[in-house]
Amino acid sequence: MALNFDVNIESESEEDPFEDGNTVKNIQEHFRHEFTQVHQEATSLKRKYITHAANSNDFSKISIGIGNEMQVYDVTESGLNKYVGKNEFGQFEHPVSGLKFFHDDPNIVFASTSAGEIHMYDLRSFSRIHTFEDDSELIVKPVNCFDVNANDRLLCAGSDELNHNVYLMFFDIRERRFMGGYFESHQEEVTDVKFHPTDPDTLCSGSTDGLINIFDCKKEKEEDALQFSLNTEDSIAKLQWHYHDKLSCITNTNELLLYDANEHDLLKKWNRSSITEAIKRKSVIDCNLIDCYNYGTDEMLLLATSNYNKGECIRSVTFSENTLDPVGNFSGNSQIIRASLYNAKENLFFTFGEGAIISLWKESESAATNMNVSLKEDSSVKKKLKKKSNPY
Repeated sequence: MALNFDVNIESESEEDPFEDGNTVKNIQEHFRHEFTQVHQEATSLKRKYITHAANSNDFSKISIGIGNEMQVYDVTESGLNKYVGKNEFGQFEHPVSGLKFFHDDPNIVFASTSAGEIHMYDLRSFSRIHTFEDDSELIVKPVNCFDVNANDRLLCAGSDELNHNVYLMFFDIRERRFMGGYFESHQEEVTDVKFHPTDPDTLCSGSTDGLINIFDCKKEKEEDALQFSLNTEDSIAKLQWHYHDKLSCITNTNELLLYDANEHDLLKKWNRSSITEAIKRKSVIDCNLIDCYNYGTDEMLLLATSNYNKGECIRSVTFSENTLDPVGNFSGNSQIIRASLYNAKENLFFTFGEGAIISLWKESESAATNMNVSLKEDSSVKKKLKKKSNPY
């Protein structure tokens, strides 16, 4: 369902007592890339948030988590085509807590729920292939996050705190079995797990206890598998692997940390105030960090927003161990952003948020000037979306 761009998307966020705004008069002088929405898709007529999103490796498909539902879309020449399945496809009794596609097969998608289940689907048949869960102690561990390793053989899920315990649970995808877990390396809920993009046996995990743990998953015993721990002294929200084994961390207090995973060193830390300054905004309390990505051939990118005035401001900056540099300005946003995806090869962004809207962004130089035009009418987007990409 395509939307007109003059729609007033409501947000349930409280009105902010502080007025945010730009700190410079000419934004284009600082942000050299201007992004425009070329397509919007309504995902629900109800007041729901899109909280999770994932893309296939070739960006031919995306999936979203919206309440107790997973929705999957083909990214086509004419826009987004929703999968309408059978037998309550993608419908769950509990909220979605994570999503992931197979690296080598865009037709296999996973969705986890807060009830401790990780469902595996084949999109060709709209069928649920298997449900992974750890009930080895006669209790189901609630899943907060999960990831699939680079060769699509191993799945790791991180749990919420349960009876003062937290768990990293491992499953063999091909044999459909629970393999065991690490139960002592974190003291509070696990908020993110990320396998290394090329080394299928290396895993990092983050928690509200402030620790980033790096594991060698070839080792069966937890004490042998734990290679080292990094103490952020903060509550961790998101982790991301980057070029040359750099590791970025976004905290729940909206700080950005960059580590060297080989040397185990903190390279740089930016607080919320410095990021607010980098995106040229006034209000620190409104600054919200969305996610980090690999950018170009050897750079890293941070997508950040201001939640003021229904999230009207989205901007991107590159970061290194030295600087934060303004890159992109996104014009015309009208919902508070909760998740995003980035196609690095095509330089396309998807954003998802509290208006239950999927927005596709591309650079304005070749974007449609009429904001109501769809992807079907934009031949430049058609050409770009045919290409394959690799997020790493």
